[in-house]
Amino acid sequence: MSKNKLFDSIDAALMNKASAVRMKLFLEPAGGAEDKVFPPTYKHRSDDKKSEYASEKRISNGKELQCTLLDSVASQANRIEDAILQKMKSGSLGLPDIQITFESINKNISVLELPHRLYDAIVRDSLLNDVPFRQTELGQLITSSDFVNATALFEQHPVTLLLGGWDSHNRNNGLGVRLQRCLTSEINAIGVIGGKRVGGRIDPVAINKDAATIYKAEDTESLWTLDEEEAEKKNQKPVPISSRSNTGDGKPSAIGHGNIPPTVSELGGVTCEQIEQTAVLSLTQIRKMRFPDLDTGELSEERDHICRMVLALLGLHGLALQYDQGYDLRSRCLLIPSDEPVVTIIGKTAKEKESLPLDSKDTLDALNYAVKKLKKVGVRWNAAPVELKASDKLEKLISKSRALSDVEGG
Repeated sequence: MSKNKLFDSIDAALMNKASAVRMKLFLEPAGGAEDKVFPPTYKHRSDDKKSEYASEKRISNGKELQCTLLDSVASQANRIEDAILQKMKSGSLGLPDIQITFESINKNISVLELPHRLYDAIVRDSLLNDVPFRQTELGQLITSSDFVNATALFEQHPVTLLLGGWDSHNRNNGLGVRLQRCLTSEINAIGVIGGKRVGGRIDPVAINKDAATIYKAEDTESLWTLDEEEAEKKNQKPVPISSRSNTGDGKPSAIGHGNIPPTVSELGGVTCEQIEQTAVLSLTQIRKMRFPDLDTGELSEERDHICRMVLALLGLHGLALQYDQGYDLRSRCLLIPSDEPVVTIIGKTAKEKESLPLDSKDTLDALNYAVKKLKKVGVRWNAAPVELKASDKLEKLISKSRALSDVEGG
């Protein structure tokens, strides 16, 4: 027995074949339960010029209700990664990581910031000691890892094991390893009614929409011009300026001038009966992982169990850190938890339940206690990041892309 209740409970849960740890957290809009919240928008399924919310009907308390996604599983994973990264940067959390240096943009990026985590194309196109990462011994150990041979991945980037990844950018046409998520979280609005969006603009200097044709300036610093001689040319003709919503007709609105008539449109947020975050940490999935000795290949039940403990507690710590960061999801979608978070350990059956408060200090204490046990079973936990450098061709691609964006005004 340890002095940490959470550690002991997760220890017993993994040993006794418990199924999962679940968190249900109810939230409400910062403006009050009746206020609108604004979900993320996605490209419309049948019309590329339109957007839509991710809405569907679900069964809640025996009733069929319209529901709208407020934060997806992928978005929640990114927020958990960010919460972890901020604690790492502050020095209060020591975690194995890989960082890539980009000289062309004077920036360091953690694998925690990459869409595909350790399997991202940016990692593939970076160098370790001037050798392409995947050709190094470390790179080959990592890319050959999977759930039954997870030691190298655990030692270098445990978050990838926890939140999942797909080695789709390899040379095998995307047939690389797929690691399903052990931790998922999602925020949904339940029982929604769609609102309306209003917009408009009154130009204080009253520039008329037909006042002149605006041309794209040949001098990129000037952006726009009224003089055809100073305009960028295409087929010896001046190029009218365009914007995202204005396809090259040269109207003043393309450069932010003129009135915009007041309008009413769809996608104006939603009101709802309730908002809930549902997070699930799959202990069943974590127990599938094996952690053989990297030198001998030998398996050890003790080593497996301690590594699984670290992953489970890291997942709970990530959820606790996200709670501490708050739920400011986007403009007009600030959510306030209705209560302190509680996690429930679900046993082999749904009837077996144990509830525990979720607190970032407790989860950190439990995580650190588990990490200290890794040395005993010969597993490394290096809090100093592995440093990669972007390859010359990746640096050139970034520079060319930025130069093109500058020319296009993007």
